[in-house]
Amino acid sequence: MAESITDEFGSIDHVVAIAGGWWNGKKVWDITQEDWQKAFVGPATTHMALLRALVPKLASNGSYTTIAGFLAHEAYPDSGIVSMQGAARLMMRRALSVELKEVGLAKRANELMLGPVVNRSRPNGKDNWLTADQVGEVAVAVMSRNDITNQEVDIQTTDRLARFLEG
Repeated sequence: MAESITDEFGSIDHVVAIAGGWWNGKKVWDITQEDWQKAFVGPATTHMALLRALVPKLASNGSYTTIAGFLAHEAYPDSGIVSMQGAARLMMRRALSVELKEVGLAKRANELMLGPVVNRSRPNGKDNWLTADQVGEVAVAVMSRNDITNQEVDIQTTDRLARFLEG
């Protein structure tokens, strides 16, 4: 995919990488090998494949943004595997940021920290939940602002989104 894009269009300006999703239903000691592969190893492997393929193809001032949920920082009953995967992905982005800086590349790496999102699979939610369109709006804002570099952008609620877009 990265080769096809760069062959046709040149370098890649910006990437927003999201892989994984919600998982719940078991205590951490009841997680099976199949659960582990599906909810931890699969998303982690996908994120690494995306990073390896796309970061080298980024324009010199390009950005790589990952999306994670609040569970990367907060444990939730019967969803420990999602918290572990989110924390691993957050550390992957932090390692990427440090290594880009170390080699003097201007490429930016950021993380969007989301709360629950109203979307096709979850069309109802609380008033302060973001919509999928709002997630897209903030992703574009982060990619467009060169002053946002190597940061975790916390937009878990519509209030936080409004403050971010104002600032």
